[in-house]
Amino acid sequence: MTLWRRLTWLAAISVAGVTVVAALAPFSATAAIVNHLLLQVAVGTTAVLAVTALMRRWRPALVIVLAMVGQAVMMASGAHLRDVTASAYAAPIEAAEDQAVLRVITYNVLGSNRNYDATVDFLRRQAADVVLLNEVHGPWFRALAALTDVYPYTLDCSGIRWCNLAVLSRLPLGDTYVGRPGSYAPQMADVTVRALGRDVRLLGTHLVHGLVPGGFARQGLEVQRVADRVNLRRMPTVLAGDFNMSPWAPRLQAMADRAGLTVTPSLFGTWPAGLPMPARIPIDHVLVSPDLQVTDRRLGPALGSDHRPVIATIALAAR
Repeated sequence: MTLWRRLTWLAAISVAGVTVVAALAPFSATAAIVNHLLLQVAVGTTAVLAVTALMRRWRPALVIVLAMVGQAVMMASGAHLRDVTASAYAAPIEAAEDQAVLRVITYNVLGSNRNYDATVDFLRRQAADVVLLNEVHGPWFRALAALTDVYPYTLDCSGIRWCNLAVLSRLPLGDTYVGRPGSYAPQMADVTVRALGRDVRLLGTHLVHGLVPGGFARQGLEVQRVADRVNLRRMPTVLAGDFNMSPWAPRLQAMADRAGLTVTPSLFGTWPAGLPMPARIPIDHVLVSPDLQVTDRRLGPALGSDHRPVIATIALAAR
C-alpha cells in the first residue's frame, strides 16, 4: 500500500472515529465537547472528503460520506432544524406597540468585560421587550442603570451568592423569582409579562460548563433542575440563557423534552465572539413552549464579551 493510500485510509478512519466519539456525548465530558464541535468537525470532514475524492480514493471516501451522514443526523435531529430566519448580525428593531410579537434578548455580558458603553448602546437601540443577562455584577449594575428610561422594570441577583443574573424589561413584571432553587441548581430568573394578549413566562439561566472539575456531572443535575422549574407552571414559556451546550447536545434536548420546550435551531455560533463563522459554537439559546414560536433569531455584534447577544422575535404558534 502506497503512502497516499495509507494516509487516505487514516483520514477516513479518523473522521469515523471522531463521529463515533461525538455520538457518546451523554456518557463522557470529552465526547460532549466533540459533540459541541460537530459543526467544525463537519467542515473539516468536507475538506477531507474533497481531497480524498480528488485522489479518486473511493472506498475511504465512502467511509467519510457515511461519517458525514452520521454528523448530519446528530446535528439535524438534535437541533430540530426548521425554517427560521437567522443572520450573523442584528440591525436595530422597532419596539412593538401592539405586542403582536415579543422580542427577547439573551446575552452573557462577561463579568470582566469593561466595554459598558457598547452594551448599553446596543440594548438601547434594540429596544427589546425583555432582556435576560448573565454575569452581571459590580460595575455592570451602575452601567445598566443608564437604561432605566428604556427598561424601567428590573430584577437582579444582587445580594445572592453565586448568582449574577439580571432582567431588564420594557413591560411590567408580574410574578418574579431570582436565585438558585435548591442544591446543585443553576442560577435562574423567573418572571411573567403581559404580551401577545396573555401572560407569558420568561426564565433566564446560566449553566455550568463541562470543563471545570466535576462540571460534567453537575451540568447533568442542573438541566434536570431547570426542567423542574419550568414544569412548576404550564403557560406560554420562554427559556433563554447561556447553556454552555450546542443546540444538538443530547443533554439540552433531554432537558427540552422534559420541560416540554423546543430549542430554537441555529448554526450561527455565539462563542467565542471574536472568531469568524463557522469557528463559533452556538451555546446561547432560546427555547419556547408549543404555544409559541420563534419567528426570527439573530445575533448581535461582538461587544467586548466572549459571547454574542441573541435576539429572538417570538409570536403565538400557528394553530
